[in-house]
Amino acid sequence: SYYLKEYFEGKECNVREYQDSSRVVEQMALLHRAMELPEFVKENNLIPYSLPREFEKHTRELKKVKKYLKSKRQKSDFEYFLYQNFVFFLQKAEKILEEVNTCPQTFSEENLLKKGSLCHGDFQHHNALFTNGEVCFINFERYVLDNPMRDLSLFFRKMMEKNNWRGELGQFVLQNYQKQKPISEEDRLQLYYRLSYPEKFWKIVNFYFNSGKAWIPEKNREKLVTLAGQEQQKQDFLNAVFRTVS
Repeated sequence: SYYLKEYFEGKECNVREYQDSSRVVEQMALLHRAMELPEFVKENNLIPYSLPREFEKHTRELKKVKKYLKSKRQKSDFEYFLYQNFVFFLQKAEKILEEVNTCPQTFSEENLLKKGSLCHGDFQHHNALFTNGEVCFINFERYVLDNPMRDLSLFFRKMMEKNNWRGELGQFVLQNYQKQKPISEEDRLQLYYRLSYPEKFWKIVNFYFNSGKAWIPEKNREKLVTLAGQEQQKQDFLNAVFRTVS
């Protein structure tokens, strides 16, 4: 088996530019409309993605690392700072997981099979190019049967982190997505929980735990400091936009 790729010359999306982000999400919505392929999904026996199972796995891994850090007598500056923030983010992860498990219909794998909505799967700004006046998406190797809010949440979280969770930007970008594809109440719940779960914290923890611990890059501490500093801004935004579900 092999992939045959056609590459495009172009400029990567700059998530600090409002117009770049808004154009990308508009085209993302059109992509999601085109990727509603229930017959293709059925013919190829695609397996639906389970967000609750992912959250459960990530939360279990966080608990394991917390236990490891607690038992470690000598901690580096990074490990000490990480441990100081662990209780807050772990409790948040557990709360989100508990809430997700109370609304199984929203995350039903049967619904995913019925709708047949495919996602890019790894929708980062690096995979959105501006070329010849058009928006081009690349690198579909991780496409998956999942709710379209997977793609939107991946792009949206990165964009908002780079802009300190500026509320007017988030509202503007969500409105541009909905110009092409309405966001249902089910989708709103999906987006809310995907953004609420401390995914970035889990990534930092996962990288730390699965790499050599003799030397920890200073960049990791910087990411953790930024994450902790933005958490209230993030929650304020989620409460304002998704107050009907929070």
